This record gives sequence, structure tokens and C-alpha cells, in this order.
Amino acid sequence: MSWVSHHAPARRRPGGRLGRAWRDVRRRLRLRAAETALLGLIALVLAVATVYDLTRQVGINDRIHADLVSWQAITGAPYRNAFVEFDAKHYTTRDVACGWTPRTDPRRRAMSCLIFTGPVHGWRRHAVGGYYVLGIGPAKRRRAFDRARYRYGCYGAARAEGFRCAARARGPRRAPARGAVSRPPSA
Repeated sequence: MSWVSHHAPARRRPGGRLGRAWRDVRRRLRLRAAETALLGLIALVLAVATVYDLTRQVGINDRIHADLVSWQAITGAPYRNAFVEFDAKHYTTRDVACGWTPRTDPRRRAMSCLIFTGPVHGWRRHAVGGYYVLGIGPAKRRRAFDRARYRYGCYGAARAEGFRCAARARGPRRAPARGAVSRPPSA
């Protein structure tokens, strides 16, 4: 046996130091590809959700504007102090538009509320019913609460839509002022 053959460099086995490093590189590349695919899928889901949310919000904004325009056309009052309640919890198209109506009785005011359902046609919606809400509070800053005990005069499909009107149409009774004389009604 010669010195050259005895000290010849040994062949490196695949499990040697270089083979192990190469396997680690391939494993990292596969992991990076899987992470990239997962991040791409997450980005796609977020993009679809964003587009869906934006189109839904645009539809709701169009519906609210149509409700205000319809409320103004029906009541004849400007809608600068009107507001719209929409059903975001159940995703229905039933909206309630309420606003102050012109004074008919100088001692009290009432809010007129209309219930709108269905799609928008030419910036208008179909009113299926409505009710009135008593104004309460001091004369200068009247507030109204859209609760059953302050609602009166339900008409149309308001009861069928689940609205309850419990207040009297004349409003709350007030005690006569001290020293006031009751007059008999004139005939």
C-alpha cells in the first residue's frame, strides 16, 4: 500500500457537513414558500372583505340619502334636523327616518317618523307606515326619545313592522297653573 492511496482524501458522504447544510437550505426555502403562499391567501381574503365592506357601506349611504329625500318629499319639511336609524344588526333594508315637523300646536312639537323598506328607485324609497314621537323637555331644547311610551298615532304597517305606540295622541296632561280658572267650552 502506498502512501498516496493510504492518505487519499475520503469521499464525502451525503450525510456530511455540506449535505446537512444543503438540506437546511432546502427546508428553509420550502418553509419560506409556504409562508409566502399563506400570506398571499390572507391578503386575498382581506382584499375581498374590504371590497365587500365598501360596497355595502356605499349601498347603506345611498339608502340613507334616499330615506331623507323621501321623508322631505312626504312631510314637506326640510331634513336638516332629521336622522335615520337603520338596522345594522339584522342586515335588513328597513330604515326609520325621523325629523321635527312644523309646529301645529304652539305648546308642543312632535317628531314625524316614517318607516321605509325596499330598494331605492330614483333617490326615493317606499314608506310603508309611520308614527309620531312626543317632544319632551324645555321649550328651547326639545328632545324626543324613540321609545314605545313616547310614540303615538301609528299608521300604515307600523304595528306589523313591530313598532308599538303607547302614548296618548294629546300628549302628557299638565296640571293647571295655580289660580287658573277653568272656563266652560264655548259653544
